[in-house]
Amino acid sequence: MDTSRVSIITDDLHTVDVVRRGHMDDIVRTMLSMGVPLCKAIQMVTLNAARAFDLDKEVGGLAPGRRADINIVAREGEFRVRKVVAGGKVVAEDGVFLHPYKPAAHAPCLLNTARLKHPITPESFRYEVATMGCRTRVFENLRRRKVVGGGAATSPSRR
Repeated sequence: MDTSRVSIITDDLHTVDVVRRGHMDDIVRTMLSMGVPLCKAIQMVTLNAARAFDLDKEVGGLAPGRRADINIVAREGEFRVRKVVAGGKVVAEDGVFLHPYKPAAHAPCLLNTARLKHPITPESFRYEVATMGCRTRVFENLRRRKVVGGGAATSPSRR
C-alpha cells in the first residue's frame, strides 16, 4: 500500500495523556502494534506531514539546511524515546528536560484582556431545543476518553 500521501498528525491530545503516554511516539507505537512497518510509520509522522503543509523544504527529514529534532529510541519494537536532540544539543534524556528555562514575561497590557459580559456558569452551557421529540445524532464521550461510538438521542417531550 502506498502511504506516501498519508500524514499522521494530532492536535487533540490532553496534556495528561501526553505526559502519561507520549505524543507522536505513542502514535508510532500504535501504528507499529497495528503492523505498520517502522519506516512507513516514521515517514507518516515526519516527511508526509511536512509535505502536506508544504514545509518539506525546511522540516520532515534529515538533510543539510533543514531543521530537525532527532529522537533517539530504544529498540525498534519498543519505540521508547531515550534522548531528544534539538538545535544540535541533547535537550532531553530518559524523560527529563535538561535545559530549564524561565517562564516568559509578558507586558501588563497583554494580561487580563478578556472581558466577559456575564460570568460563566453551568447555565451558560444549557442549550434549548425549539422542536421537542426530534431525533439527532450524538457522540458518546465517556470520562475524557476518545469518542467511543455514536448514536441517536431523542429529546424529551414537554408535558
